[in-house]
Amino acid sequence: MLADLAVKVPNWKRSCQDGCQAQSSSHRRCGVKAAFEQELKKRRLLAEEERQELLGRIEDVRSDMTNKIIAQQESMELKNQLTLINKMPPLSNQKKNAGKHGQN
Repeated sequence: MLADLAVKVPNWKRSCQDGCQAQSSSHRRCGVKAAFEQELKKRRLLAEEERQELLGRIEDVRSDMTNKIIAQQESMELKNQLTLINKMPPLSNQKKNAGKHGQN
């Protein structure tokens, strides 16, 4: 019986050690997984902040370009109106010409 115990005790020790190592490995994996998930969460938050910043910049550029286009259109419209006004003869000439046409 002592001989049996002498054989079984080392086997139990090995079995317990293997179990402890497996459990320790499992705990390490859980720790690594938790650290990975924490890092992933942090990176996602940073990516979302960067995304929002880029969307803000895009909106600023869009607004600026829209304002520039509107200003350019208004400038061209004013230029066209001034060109038409400059091409028209003065009113005093128009009255004289209207009088001449009526005399003929």
